[in-house]
Amino acid sequence: MNKPVTILYVDDNPLDRELVRDALEREHGGFELIEAASATEFETRLAQGGFDLVLSDFNILGFEGLQVLEEVHKRYPHLPVIIVTGTGSEEVAASAIKSGAADYVLKTPKHIQHLPHTIHAVLETKRLEDERQQAQEALHKSQESYRRLHESMRDCYIQIKMTGEIIDVNPAFQEMLGYSKEDVLNLCNVDITPPQWHKLEQEIIDTQVLPVGYSDVYEKEYIKKDGSVFPIEIRTYLLRDDNGLPSGMWAIVRDITERKRVEQNLRESQQYNRMLFETSPIGLYLCRMDGFFVDCNEAYAKIIGYSIAETITLSFWDITPEKYTALEHVQLDSLNATGRYGPYEKEYIHKDGHLVPVQLTGLIIEKGGEKFIWSSAEDITERKQSEEKILVHLRRLNALHKVDLTIAGMIDIRVTLDTFLQETISQLRVDAARIFLLSSDAHTLTCAASTGFLGRGMFQPDSALGEDFAGRIALERQPIQISDLSKTVPALPRDHPFIREGFVFYMGLPLIAKGKVRGVFEIFNRALLEPDADWQDFLQTLAGQATIAIDNNQLFDSLQRASMDLSIAYDDTIVGWSKALDLRDRETEGHSQRVAKITFLMANGMRFNDADLVQLRRGALLHDIGKMGIPDSILAKPGPLTDEEWLIMRKHPVFAYEMLSPINYLRPAVEIPYCHHEKWDGTGYPRGLKGEQIPLSARLFAVVDVWDALRSDRPYRPRWDDEKVFEYIRKESGSHFDPKAVEIFFRVMSEKDNLPN
Repeated sequence: MNKPVTILYVDDNPLDRELVRDALEREHGGFELIEAASATEFETRLAQGGFDLVLSDFNILGFEGLQVLEEVHKRYPHLPVIIVTGTGSEEVAASAIKSGAADYVLKTPKHIQHLPHTIHAVLETKRLEDERQQAQEALHKSQESYRRLHESMRDCYIQIKMTGEIIDVNPAFQEMLGYSKEDVLNLCNVDITPPQWHKLEQEIIDTQVLPVGYSDVYEKEYIKKDGSVFPIEIRTYLLRDDNGLPSGMWAIVRDITERKRVEQNLRESQQYNRMLFETSPIGLYLCRMDGFFVDCNEAYAKIIGYSIAETITLSFWDITPEKYTALEHVQLDSLNATGRYGPYEKEYIHKDGHLVPVQLTGLIIEKGGEKFIWSSAEDITERKQSEEKILVHLRRLNALHKVDLTIAGMIDIRVTLDTFLQETISQLRVDAARIFLLSSDAHTLTCAASTGFLGRGMFQPDSALGEDFAGRIALERQPIQISDLSKTVPALPRDHPFIREGFVFYMGLPLIAKGKVRGVFEIFNRALLEPDADWQDFLQTLAGQATIAIDNNQLFDSLQRASMDLSIAYDDTIVGWSKALDLRDRETEGHSQRVAKITFLMANGMRFNDADLVQLRRGALLHDIGKMGIPDSILAKPGPLTDEEWLIMRKHPVFAYEMLSPINYLRPAVEIPYCHHEKWDGTGYPRGLKGEQIPLSARLFAVVDVWDALRSDRPYRPRWDDEKVFEYIRKESGSHFDPKAVEIFFRVMSEKDNLPN
């Protein structure tokens, strides 16, 4: 049994409270009404809390409804308030809505019966808004987890625009320079780089970063906040936008003060140098100009996997892959020309055969009249791994952002899912992926999007829950991971689509939102895959985004369908009203629908948009609804009306306005019922509007209404033939009718298809 809606009702009129109670009791217990008949009672009840909604009269003895609204929102900002009152002016409604009321209902027997529907509509709107906010918070949390990973890196990281403004750094970078995050983001790259390095850095950007996307590791200096200068080594990478154009750069930076100090000490003292040479954590070696090693320290031998004794029997050519031959000759040329080379990066062949990334710096020294190469080598495996992780995290953040934009754009769900799967393939480095959606009856799964498959066999028809992997995942609400499909028990048959596609790795996850399974997300790979924790975390984040996209789309579709059904019901009701009005006013059969059709044709192609045309048609169908307030003795009188009777008859446009304007969805349609008896020269009624003061829709309708009325028999005169009617309309152009409206009328009527029978 559903919990009843708890409502605080503020009204000092006992009769009005009884009227509201009766309207709500028709819902058979669907509402719990807590009443407050004074300002004191209201404040006491409000402090107790626990309400789903507040109803308030607009005029309360000593306490206005807008004050109720202000007090409610001061204490509970998101608690909806509906104004319920007998004051039916448009100004009161506008004032209430502008002040934050969720809706406005007239407290009359006719309108109060719609109060339960209005309450449910307001609460449903609040529920949808709350769910949308929760979805946005979930997306924010997923992005924050990746942001925290970026913030916790130990390597110093900086990101700048192409113009040099700093747009992001991590805490390690802030600590290195001594700036706060806020201070460093107000600086440019030139502010922290001494002037003598500006030209070199621009040359590196022009000759390396822009052409190939990254630079070699190079050295320069930075200026700390306290003004001191220190040496760094840096490698810069290019960032591109979605169009492939350069949008900025990021770099990994290291303070090499200690390394520089070591190099300086090596030059100052051979004895001290020897000690440092042997104990240095940085790999150091001495070799002849032909590349054969003369000496090395333990750190260097460890890098290549040999002992010191084994190393000095080798040449650096023995441990250098052939692909670096040309690079080595370039560095040797630099050494001969300048006395030094590097820093540059290459790889060594380890004793066990695997490749080790290293960074080398060297210079020429003379010993006993012979030249030697003195070089430092640093194992940069960890740095390379760190750089790769940063690149992966940046790509994944960009992928999440792209998917976020697609979800926020509310485009077709299949387009959203296609974008999502493309990013999945790209970022997780898998071969294929697909998404199943669970049917509305929760019995079958349908493949909504897929990518990476070779054959059509993977595009299977709908499957029931419990069938195959996807069906089991949806039924059991648990993920399935299979590292090697060839070893599954029982083994898959050879003609199974997974085997024909050559898949080895499989993983499927249920997509669950608000406790309900929305679908299944599957990924496939044709080689063995051993996902790490970062991979698994990103997969879960992607699955969360897919769930949000699917859930948002289903909510949107449901709302659209409900809105369409309601609109159709409204229009069917209006057509029924128009037929009833024609019968009561003794109009010819189909009068209202005929004039509505011709008016619609006249307005179509003018400055009316689709929504305006809908309201114009409604107004035309209801143009004489005000005659419901005219006595039958006057409305059906066969002869001419007296002056007193005409005064009553001419009130029907005002009656129409009073009937329609309190109804929100019909308020835009009131122009024709209210103004179709106004005349171009100002002699019409009820307000004596003149010229373009009269709404355009009413000016168009006035011509059509007179045309159809004159063609119909009346108790007090026979029908006119078409020629006589057209002559009358031409004659009244510029007095009764807008000349432009008359011109449009004759143009429309010249089309044979538009002429009535």
